[in-house]
Amino acid sequence: MELVNNSLELFYDNGCGGRIFKVLIENKAYLVKCANYGQSVNEYVAQSVIAAIGLPAVPSVLVRIGHAEIKKAGLGGIPIDTFGAVEYVSGLKRVTDREIFKGGNRERMSRYCELLMLDSLLADDDDTVEVYETEDEKMILLDLGEAITQQPYLESALRKEPNAVVAFSLRCKMSSELMMVNRRIEQGKKYCQQRMEKYDYLDIGMIDNAAFSAIERLARLDFRDLRQCFKGLEENYGIEICEGYKLLFRRLRSTCRLILKYR
Repeated sequence: MELVNNSLELFYDNGCGGRIFKVLIENKAYLVKCANYGQSVNEYVAQSVIAAIGLPAVPSVLVRIGHAEIKKAGLGGIPIDTFGAVEYVSGLKRVTDREIFKGGNRERMSRYCELLMLDSLLADDDDTVEVYETEDEKMILLDLGEAITQQPYLESALRKEPNAVVAFSLRCKMSSELMMVNRRIEQGKKYCQQRMEKYDYLDIGMIDNAAFSAIERLARLDFRDLRQCFKGLEENYGIEICEGYKLLFRRLRSTCRLILKYR
């Protein structure tokens, strides 16, 4: 757990996810969505999972921000004091469909399609998928606050409303059922195909391989690589929320293994 003692610095004020603030922790800058606190928790979990399945991910931590600092930033009434934060990476470049599918580089196309499929498998409800490339040409998936599990259920559980934790766990279970996962696979494939076709390009084999790769990675998810993530969830939000996330990924992993078995 990292404690933030300095004031929050407004970083971005025009996104669908609400205002984004920058905080300094041991001379490193992190970005945090305080107002949409449910998104901040999903961001933390999502980046932890992406790293655990062996794809480039942005380092994520949990930060404790005092209520006095929250009020100074004009965010009074936030019911929690611990948020997920992702490290600020300088020099990122937004990756576009045109650049990928007009560029003709098949390796980059494959990596891009795999991230699009992963975004769909992680149940991202955002209308946009944000893929960026680092200065050393690693592609990373960002803006996953609306992925993993839906905000209304998560935020109600974080506020510890009556029956909210039960509803959160049930939602986690439902989102990892075979029918839902199969639907997200088809949605992800369709999304890749639509993006390709906009630029008069189509490679169904590449899309199928991207889907297989994303499913295989989730099927091999090792919970030992998420030990720190789950520990942080339990210590700061309670055993019930931690177990809800565990249930989701345990069942998602089993579902992906079943899909591979009968592929």
